[in-house]
Amino acid sequence: MKFHNPKALIGNAEKAIIHIAKSDLHLSQDEYEAVLLGAAGVSSSKELTYAKYGAVLERLKELGFKVGKGKGAGKGKGKRKMDSYREPVGGKRRLKECAWGAMATPEQQATIIALWEDVARVKTHAALGHFLEGRFKVSSVRFLTRSMAIKATEALKAMKKRQDKEWDGIIG
Repeated sequence: MKFHNPKALIGNAEKAIIHIAKSDLHLSQDEYEAVLLGAAGVSSSKELTYAKYGAVLERLKELGFKVGKGKGAGKGKGKRKMDSYREPVGGKRRLKECAWGAMATPEQQATIIALWEDVARVKTHAALGHFLEGRFKVSSVRFLTRSMAIKATEALKAMKKRQDKEWDGIIG
């Protein structure tokens, strides 16, 4: 293990870890800069010292980033399985492909959340995560592919239709 001067700027390996965390957590540039500013008082990883690097890494862990031990640490053998969105290029958002296909659009995600809040007894994102985990083996709407999102939307519409029939039977 190398020991670094705490006042020295971090190296490329440390910057890479921070940028991998940014990508894995799907942070926008503004969110990323807010994390750096809040944890270390800097707006760029170029200005980050080893003394403040630990604080930034801890904040990223609080947000859900898991630090591996290099290539082969996870099931992906060094490759991250999916990053649902690339940064906008030329003002256009391009969807990234994952192992299962193109990821769900923000509109599809919003539709699923709206339908869930209309149908569910427990209207939390955690409860929606459990619903998706049981049917699609994903923990959040952001991990749905387009085809999964269509199936989830149809399932929620069917649940709503059943609920409406039950209400009609009670009232009528």
